[in-house]
Amino acid sequence: MKKFAFALLLLLSAVGAAFAQVTNYPNISGNTPTNATTATALAATPAQCSSNQYASGITATGNANCNALASGDLTAALTTPPAIGGTAPAAVHATTLTSQPTSAPTRDAGNVGYTLAQSAIPMLLVPSGYMANNGLYIVGQAPSASATASFSATSGTGVTMTMSAATLLGTSADVGRVLTILDTTYKYATITTQSSTTVATVTLSGGTLSGTGPFANSAIWLSGSPSATANTTAFSVPIPTIATNLYGYLPAGALATSSAAGVYFGQWQSTTVIQFYNNAYASGTPIVPGTPTAFATTGPGAFTQTTGSAITLISATIGGNVVGVNGGLDVRWKTLQNNSSGAKTSQFYYGSGLVAQVAPTTEVSVGVMAQMTNKGVMGQQDNWDFQTAPTTSAINLGGQGGIAIDSTSSQAATLQLTLATATDYVGFYNYSIKVFPN
Repeated sequence: MKKFAFALLLLLSAVGAAFAQVTNYPNISGNTPTNATTATALAATPAQCSSNQYASGITATGNANCNALASGDLTAALTTPPAIGGTAPAAVHATTLTSQPTSAPTRDAGNVGYTLAQSAIPMLLVPSGYMANNGLYIVGQAPSASATASFSATSGTGVTMTMSAATLLGTSADVGRVLTILDTTYKYATITTQSSTTVATVTLSGGTLSGTGPFANSAIWLSGSPSATANTTAFSVPIPTIATNLYGYLPAGALATSSAAGVYFGQWQSTTVIQFYNNAYASGTPIVPGTPTAFATTGPGAFTQTTGSAITLISATIGGNVVGVNGGLDVRWKTLQNNSSGAKTSQFYYGSGLVAQVAPTTEVSVGVMAQMTNKGVMGQQDNWDFQTAPTTSAINLGGQGGIAIDSTSSQAATLQLTLATATDYVGFYNYSIKVFPN
């Protein structure tokens, strides 16, 4: 009996040792009959989302759960909306182009046309005057009969100016006339009260005179009556300085011997002095040069402005087929000019076709709105214009009767000015030329 008990005890001890070896097996690299320890990589790369999708989770096999990307999934506002689902956002229509189109674009609700030229930089047909060296222009002429000028004081108001010979009108039309004096720098005597053809009361400005005179005829220039007063003199009208910068047309030989005619950039020094620069206008919207280029020229002296011929001050080119069979142009401008009996004509041409024209004499400000539209074909246009003259509240609504210009070819769009009298002035002070393709 004792031998049996001892043998059973040995058997149980052996079974326990074997069980311990099975439940505490070592960490091995090969396959095991139970679960593996933590993996360092998947056996294969799982499927991922394609373009314009995002993952909302993964499947039991590791593949991504994919959903299409929609705008509502974006929580932050974007400055520029992205292209979603392969469709780009609608473009915003521009109102000004950096280059000329070559054909008429498709018109839709957002197509508001484009601008060929638009500005409020004055573009002037200046009156006859005197051109000193280096592009310095003086409005006016030397006083009559080689007259000199003397003053009762060197500065201030209420100063008596005496001319050595009759050169004034001796009427109220003298009030506002300016005597420009070259006295090292340019100084001015503006008439405030007339007395006779040789005497007037003036206000001196621009600095203190070096003395009371007499100042030589070659160093003084007398202007005509101011803009609002009917100019009955033979002298050029002072130009109101309502801006710093301008462009002005100067005829051939005005700047220097053999200088070319052109529209040049300038800056007002006063109502009778403008400094012109060697920066010529070409076409489109005029610009103010960052650093104007000075002339190095010898002025020819007195010159006469062109009369009787239309001078192009603003121009642009409209490409062939751009306007379209039902497209057109919208043109607007405002002119300022002096009061006199001579006509100061402003007009707009499409190619050789006159679209709108106005020719005031006594009006000092005129506004024009004009439109030209193709008649369903590329060679026939209808046109009309609206004109207003604020000083007399005059309004004119009319048309030019239609024109026939080939819109399949490039055409010039031009704003032009014409003077009947060389001592007058006229200028575009606000203007725009816009194309509305259709």
